[in-house]
Amino acid sequence: MFFAMSVRLKAQGIVQCLFVPIYFLNRQHDLLIS
Repeated sequence: MFFAMSVRLKAQGIVQCLFVPIYFLNRQHDLLIS
């Protein structure tokens, strides 16, 4: 149970680490266009 939770948290952390830079790059791209 605890092991599954820690794996899930790690997966969430990895997804956030990938998602946040992409989000900021998209924001910068929008600012450059407008």
